[in-house]
Amino acid sequence: MPPFSENSGNNGSNRGGDAPRKDERPLPSEADDKLFELPEHTTADDIPAPDPEKVDMLPSGTPIFGTYCRTLAFRHVNLQNFYEYYEAFQSDEADGTWDVALVRVKKSNVQVGEDGEPEERIASRPVVKGVSFAEALTRLAAFEQTFLDPSQQNIVVGPSREDMDTDHFIKFAEREGYIFDVVHVPHARVSMKALPPGATFRKTDLDRANERWKEAVTRYDGAPTPLPANGILSDMFRRAASKANIEDALTQSQALFQMDQFFDRLKNARALLSSYIDEYRELGKGGYLANAMKALDEAEGDLKKIDKLGVPTGEFKQFVEQFRICCLITHAQGMFNLNQERLFDATRPESAEEQFKENQQFVRMKTQEAVDRYRKMGATSKEIQFLQATVIQGTDPIVPDSIDTFIENYETRREAFTKKMSNGRPTPPKGNMPPAP
Repeated sequence: MPPFSENSGNNGSNRGGDAPRKDERPLPSEADDKLFELPEHTTADDIPAPDPEKVDMLPSGTPIFGTYCRTLAFRHVNLQNFYEYYEAFQSDEADGTWDVALVRVKKSNVQVGEDGEPEERIASRPVVKGVSFAEALTRLAAFEQTFLDPSQQNIVVGPSREDMDTDHFIKFAEREGYIFDVVHVPHARVSMKALPPGATFRKTDLDRANERWKEAVTRYDGAPTPLPANGILSDMFRRAASKANIEDALTQSQALFQMDQFFDRLKNARALLSSYIDEYRELGKGGYLANAMKALDEAEGDLKKIDKLGVPTGEFKQFVEQFRICCLITHAQGMFNLNQERLFDATRPESAEEQFKENQQFVRMKTQEAVDRYRKMGATSKEIQFLQATVIQGTDPIVPDSIDTFIENYETRREAFTKKMSNGRPTPPKGNMPPAP
């Protein structure tokens, strides 16, 4: 019987019926009320910690669609009133870290209710704290795999996987982009169209995981919420484009030269972003985005000069930072897609597998930098989760329309201001302006 089936073996066992081995603590007594204060020993105590090198993490690092999951619950055949399970939950939203706990439930001799049912006593003991979701998931999978092993003589009790729905770690993980291989090890998905290397998967598991992932990325918290193809910041760009104090800047001719410089640099960054999107599959095109980030740094320098002239630039500064985040997410998306499509550089000495791992690390790094910047701007937890979701959709990145809207808005107002100044007044010296580098 495969370990990840809904049922488990329930044959007799000599474990718990015979005297414990010298190297084994006795099984918990049904009369014990303090579940974790006695020297108890069950299968849960034998679960090894995962090898850090084999923990497969999502590019976004943390789940997007939830903060809690658990395993099935089990009891040993010789313990009628005692069962236990693992649960995992996000313990630090800022760091995205998770805790794993062992929960034990025991029916006491106290009877409650009209039917005189035994009262259940529940206690939780930490297994590990402050780990990545990937490690927490790996531990839950190892727990359930071990307890479903017929040789352990454990019985599934309590709610089934179907009853738990997304609270069960398999469905929880699959809607986040994970898939479990034939030996029940979780792997972060590269995309719905490609499988992680180095493992074997069942077709039925693949189909189920694809369906759950597809449903999850088009819904959030049960409400239809299509994720954007890219430009999770599009709404923010749009707000900036409508609120930026362009008129304030244009009414001060002394700032006009610097404003033109600022927008020339934005147009340069936009062109570089577009070039990367068009050519990233040719490999080695990261320089486009590095130069785009440099142009944005220079644009920020222009704003500092405009600040000294007393012109409000707050919305412009926000736009530049949003543009930076867009570049970071685009870079992460591009590298994620290269892994998905197995596009590696054959001229490099590293193997395809080594390049795959290197790209994964790069995706994590760029995504985390984008998240850190977005968080400093006051983004909500949900906005950050959607930002992370943008990376792993497997679609091509695009240039957000609102970048063009922002630039075109300036050029329209700039032209109108020029005509206004030309009506009996000198025309601003735009023709004499050196181009932005």
